[in-house]
Amino acid sequence: MYARSTIFRSDPSRVEAGIEFIRDQVAPALDQIDGCIGQSLMVDRAAGRTIATSAWTDEAALLASEPRVASLRARGTQVLGVTPTVQMWEIAIVHRVAQQRPGVVVRATWTRIDPSLEERSIENFRSVLLPAMEQLPGFCSCSLFVDREAGRAVSAVTYDSRASLNETRAAAASLRRTAVEENDVEVLEVAEFDLVLAHLRVPELV
Repeated sequence: MYARSTIFRSDPSRVEAGIEFIRDQVAPALDQIDGCIGQSLMVDRAAGRTIATSAWTDEAALLASEPRVASLRARGTQVLGVTPTVQMWEIAIVHRVAQQRPGVVVRATWTRIDPSLEERSIENFRSVLLPAMEQLPGFCSCSLFVDREAGRAVSAVTYDSRASLNETRAAAASLRRTAVEENDVEVLEVAEFDLVLAHLRVPELV
């Protein structure tokens, strides 16, 4: 399974209009495209960052959808006032322990690793980091997306509330240090978001 993330960095005053556009127009349109298995939307309202992600059954479906998605992206550019960046991913891990309800928040971590060590890093995430994350207060789910050729990855861990996100900040930092030490991972960025749309129909993948 594969995913496409479209990242807008707009004026914060435009974010709500962007949310409405993605929820009411983009999501229904994507659902009509063969191979789409759902969407999610993460938003940092204060920073004006909006990350819309669509999931696809395979790479062929992802690539075939690009012309129609490009049209939606152009309309999003008009709504949000900026040209987005686009990232393509292989979905390596998806794990859920609780339903995602209103108020769910996300901590996303972007990393870089030598492509030759990518498989070892994925296995370490699955066998070491994921069980530790499950024990954190308010843990709901976790996903890991990878770009093997570029040696990039992004993990997204959801929590049931902003309070849980705050409470787990130190523990999450400790887990990142473990990843750095054991897998030579370079942490590029850590950011926190509200999860305003969570309709990814990706099956459990651990």
